[in-house]
Amino acid sequence: MTRPDVLIFAAGCSSRIRAELDIEHKSLLPVNGEAMIVRSVRQFLAAGIGRIVVVTGAGAREVQGCLSGAFGDSAPIEYVFNPDFATQGTARSFATVADRSWPRGMITVVADLVFDSWLLMHLLEGVRESREVENLVVTSEGYDAEAMKVSLVQNDRVAEFGKEIREAVSCQESIGMTYYTASFVKELFKEVSLFSGGRYPDLRHLLNGCINQGAILRTLCVPCACWSEVDTLADYDRTCRQFRGESLLQAGLVSS
Repeated sequence: MTRPDVLIFAAGCSSRIRAELDIEHKSLLPVNGEAMIVRSVRQFLAAGIGRIVVVTGAGAREVQGCLSGAFGDSAPIEYVFNPDFATQGTARSFATVADRSWPRGMITVVADLVFDSWLLMHLLEGVRESREVENLVVTSEGYDAEAMKVSLVQNDRVAEFGKEIREAVSCQESIGMTYYTASFVKELFKEVSLFSGGRYPDLRHLLNGCINQGAILRTLCVPCACWSEVDTLADYDRTCRQFRGESLLQAGLVSS
């Protein structure tokens, strides 16, 4: 199977955790002895991903230096700078790569998402099973699906995505990793003028504004034990304790 490319959002200001810790960017914080963003990139490379694009902003020099130090200049990592990182959200970072081609589709992931290798394996298997024609939104327990549906689909544009959310498990949360098909990425980039002007502050609002009625999206529910996002110092403490040892697969907590 052809592996999709990866887009990592690492442009945010990390304002909440920087109020508690003196760091350039939260993705540089170590988890089990390895910077979060290095850990993610290593897992993507081990899975056979052919290209990784990192959108930087706050702490751009430090983030790029960390990755270069870990993987050298030969790794298939590209860097794009978001000049509006301080005033605009994820959707603006998405707009910075609109001039690039994504013929294999795209996995988007936020830089502060720490995930078990099993999650990535499960997502790639979902891409294979979908024959690369379905977009996959990774979800987990702990969120009201009806509220998620309302926040994602408005103005009577329920589409296939809204249908999937309504039929999903009643308590799921969309986490910071999604697979988009190559054709869907093209559709999103047709709306690039909308999010460069700030109309859609993050990718969730962008999807809400430009998803087509014929789009095919489905949820891929994973255990909450295989991922964690870091926004605060308490999140970081919990994440370090959660990912201090062997993988879920090695521990026999999930099946292959």
